[in-house]
Amino acid sequence: MPASLSPSEALAFRRRWALVAERAREEQAASSLEERFDELERLMLSVDDFGWADALADDAVVRSRWSKLREKLQRPISL
Repeated sequence: MPASLSPSEALAFRRRWALVAERAREEQAASSLEERFDELERLMLSVDDFGWADALADDAVVRSRWSKLREKLQRPISL
């Protein structure tokens, strides 16, 4: 890839990434709440892989809230 882009190349690059962002928004909107929680849980379980464990060590309150949300999601919802 060249060190610099021409104005038309830069515009094409931005348009492609706008398409990528739009597709990501569509996928997010189409996903269920359970799928979103599953994605979040997988991300939270991978903190060691990303080297985030130390930064998250003080998040006991947040982890407690996450546990409560997970418990509520696993229970049937009564209307």
